[in-house]
This record gives sequence, structure tokens and C-alpha cells, in this order.
Amino acid sequence: MGFKKFILLSFLCISSAFSQSLEGYDLWLGHAKIQRPSLIEAYNDLASSVYFQDGTSTLKVAKQEMDTALEKMLGRIPDFTNSINSDNTIIVSKGSFLPKAVVKSLQKDLQKIGNEGFVIKSVSHNEKDVLVVTANDDIGILYGIFRLLHLIKTGQSLTGINWVDAPKIDIRMLNHWDNLDRVRPGNLQPSYFQ
Repeated sequence: MGFKKFILLSFLCISSAFSQSLEGYDLWLGHAKIQRPSLIEAYNDLASSVYFQDGTSTLKVAKQEMDTALEKMLGRIPDFTNSINSDNTIIVSKGSFLPKAVVKSLQKDLQKIGNEGFVIKSVSHNEKDVLVVTANDDIGILYGIFRLLHLIKTGQSLTGINWVDAPKIDIRMLNHWDNLDRVRPGNLQPSYFQ
């Protein structure tokens, strides 16, 4: 291959890599604007009254991620409330802080999920359906928010949702870059996880 062809090919590869719509910060969380008006309307209705439990830095990060993602995907910032009330459309809280009537409908799920699991479920609260994202620990809330945002990003219906996620191992690893052949991509060395 001639030097000019190599330079041209290199330039094209590099320019296409930089032309991606994702920003470096977004990584795998990239949140493109949703294009279907019917979905935008449904998700905007859902984001009209969101209670998000205050607390630790993990909960603050989860709330900020929800805020940022919904603004990018829907073109609006969710309306957060300071307390759980009859107008809420989404409640994000650890199970121990939920109203007793809501906990009663989630009790079996909360017993199954451990510390890092989460529940995303449509439940009846004050005679109307509300979407609840809950967990036993703050890290479960974070994982639940990531899952909720993924469902929205992929255009999934949240009506009547009943998602219970309980990890099989004690520590989740989001991306450890191993293949099934126990060799890391780009490196012929054995996996760290043998």
C-alpha cells in the first residue's frame, strides 16, 4: 500500500471515529433524543411528577443521571417533588422509605433482590398507577435507574412493568472486558478473572 493511500485511510478512520454522536463522558450511556412523538409524549407524562429519595452521594449520582438522560432523550427536565404524594408518576426510593401500602405490594420482590438488586414495577398508590424504582441499598437504586433509562432509550413500554433484577453474585462488574475464551481483547494475556 502506498504512503498516500495509508495516510488517506488513516484520516478516514480517525475522522469517522470522531464523528460519532456520543461524547466521551457518555461512554455506553449515550442518550440520543427519542424521535417517535408518541413515545416522547408517554415518557413526558411519566416524568411529570418524580419523587427521588435524597441521601448519599450514590443517590445523588443516580438522580443526576436520570435528570441528564431524560433532558437529552425527551427534551425536558423531570419535575422532581420533595415528598411522596398522590400526584407522583414515578417514585425512586429504597424500600425502607416507601409508604407501607407500596412496600406491601413489593415485599416479596424486595426479599429476593439482595443489596445490589432492584425492582422497577408499576404499582397502585393512592388509587392510581405509579412507577416505582426501588432497592434495598443505594447501589441497587443506581442500577435500577440505569435499567429504566435503558428501557426508555430503547422505546420499551413501561405500562404494567414488573422488572425484578437480583444478581447471582455479590459484586456486579459492569464491564470487565473479558471474552469467553478467557483472553482480553487486544491482549493475548490470560484473563484477570481465571
